Amino acid sequence: MDLSLQILLLIALLILLSKGLGGLSARVGFPLVFGELLAGVILGPTFIDVWHFSWFSSPSTLAGQAVSLPATFKVFAELGVVILMFLAGMETDLEMLKRAMGPAFWSACGGVVLPLGGGSLAAHAAGLGWKEAVFIGTVLTATSVSITAQTLMNLNHLRSRPGATILGAAVIDDVLGLVVLSFVLSAETRPAQGMGLGVGLMLARVTAFLVLAMTAGPRLVRFVLGRVGRFHGPHTPLAVALGAAFVFAAVADRLGGMAPITGAYLAGLFVAMTPSHAEVVDDLRSMTNSFFGPL
Repeated sequence: MDLSLQILLLIALLILLSKGLGGLSARVGFPLVFGELLAGVILGPTFIDVWHFSWFSSPSTLAGQAVSLPATFKVFAELGVVILMFLAGMETDLEMLKRAMGPAFWSACGGVVLPLGGGSLAAHAAGLGWKEAVFIGTVLTATSVSITAQTLMNLNHLRSRPGATILGAAVIDDVLGLVVLSFVLSAETRPAQGMGLGVGLMLARVTAFLVLAMTAGPRLVRFVLGRVGRFHGPHTPLAVALGAAFVFAAVADRLGGMAPITGAYLAGLFVAMTPSHAEVVDDLRSMTNSFFGPL
């Protein structure tokens, strides 16, 4: 089957099932995202395993090259997560976030230390060596910031103090988890004298990105969106803002060694400081809730 037809059928299946189960989830008092996640579980390897359907597993070619549908869809999914976190950044109350940074930081520390320690001890008690046990504990420090953001948006708590604290903690947890992972991998792959160098380089990359983003980011976004009026055409602020989000996501990945969603979230915070904020949010919210969020 042609790749484009496969993609169209798969997206139709995913959106209809996820929105249908999301609606049922909301009717019984759960967040929409619970039903959307359930749709993914049903279609995934646990139950149906949609990738083994003949329609979606048959070889496809694009420009003469073999293309995998799961790999192609992964691009759509990652794009959706980046846009979701960009929207979450724009809908975050900056003043509330600043006031919540203290509790968020300590919550994030607990969200790293407790899973790391508890997971390591549990894995070691189950018979694994300490190296493997610590790696298991490190894996357990990971959080899904995008699910947190989607849930808070569904519950209309993103602009509340608890919501700002939870989302801030999730973002900080991602950064701390990255540092812990770097330390564990360096301990495994480098000699003792090189371990500190590996961790130091990771910290330097994260620090360089955050300093560059926080100092130059707001000015750059304000400058670019301030000149949107010179371009004619509908939804131009949204297009420019999305371009900025993708750039920040790419820089976070390549320069900071961080998840692209962190850069997208920061871009959303910066766009929230501009006069175009309300227009961009209105245009992007429907697109995210109907298409990119479910994917």
